[in-house]
Amino acid sequence: ILYNPFVAALPMFKGVFAGMLCTLPIIYDIAHLHWGRHLAVLGMSAFLFIVGREILMDVLDVEGDSLAGLRTVPVAIGARRASILGIALTVLAGLLLAPAAALSATNGALYTLLLLLLTIAIAMWTRGGFHRRDAVRALLFPMPVFVFLIS
Repeated sequence: ILYNPFVAALPMFKGVFAGMLCTLPIIYDIAHLHWGRHLAVLGMSAFLFIVGREILMDVLDVEGDSLAGLRTVPVAIGARRASILGIALTVLAGLLLAPAAALSATNGALYTLLLLLLTIAIAMWTRGGFHRRDAVRALLFPMPVFVFLIS
């Protein structure tokens, strides 16, 4: 209910807003269900991943957003810089979880494989090896796997 009016008023920050909405359940669980505070890194990782993915999705819609007068991140800084920013945030989200995944011997190998797959998806995005919408869809895969690895 709040998302669409917010996006219409402040399209530049829609990724941040989406990231905050998606991270709220994690923050709530940490604060009220007495999860360990060390799991806050999961919330930060989820937030960065979602913001990065939203920016990449906006890159795909940069022409339409520009024509509609929506000043999204790619419209403001250009599609190339926005792509770099979106990819950087997505990678940073994965790297934040590295210490937690590395603590588990079995998960360490899975984490390494996941980072390899993420690297391949990013390389394909930047080289145009497959349709960019497929690359954005491929970025749906890492976050649940990261959560599995640290659980």
